[in-house]
Amino acid sequence: MGNQKSTYDYYKIENLADGAISGHGVYGEFIILLSYTGSDNIKIALNNNPFQEFPTGIYHRLPDGQVITDVKFKNTSGGAVTLGYALGSGIIQNSNMTLAGTLSVDPVPAVFETPAAAAVTDSAAVVVAADTDSQALLFQNNGGNAIWLGDSNVTPASSRGIKLDPGATLPMETKGAVYARCASGLTSTLSIAKTSKA
Repeated sequence: MGNQKSTYDYYKIENLADGAISGHGVYGEFIILLSYTGSDNIKIALNNNPFQEFPTGIYHRLPDGQVITDVKFKNTSGGAVTLGYALGSGIIQNSNMTLAGTLSVDPVPAVFETPAAAAVTDSAAVVVAADTDSQALLFQNNGGNAIWLGDSNVTPASSRGIKLDPGATLPMETKGAVYARCASGLTSTLSIAKTSKA
């Protein structure tokens, strides 16, 4: 009988500190968390999607034709953990009838913030700070003049950025800082709601 390559690869992450993120470039159709030491409070992000809970024994397979190319583990347990996971292709069958631990099935993030309204002038200023996790944002112009949103180079004079007319709202999802600016000599008011995705 000839040698046959395994349909999965096993990886181990040693002593991942509390709050730390371990990222890996990988390739496979499925991933399964096989073991861990420490509190069962590991989150996973596949292909730069938001982090979600990933209890031991959970098997995740992407839709047909899609592959996992990037995986990140985030430790939120309060102490260091060591974990092992398998990634590969094909189908895994498991006779287990129960799942240890708990799994949150609510995809809605728990953190919702409504910061104080921002006074926007004709100088570009940060209205949402950059974050390591993705944030879902909702902007509303509650002033009397148009507001432009963008990076530090946002410029109403050359239409650089996104224009938000008085009374208009705009949803956005980003990890980066968001700047706001009015046209020369004008001011307005920007209300913001944000949801942390991690």
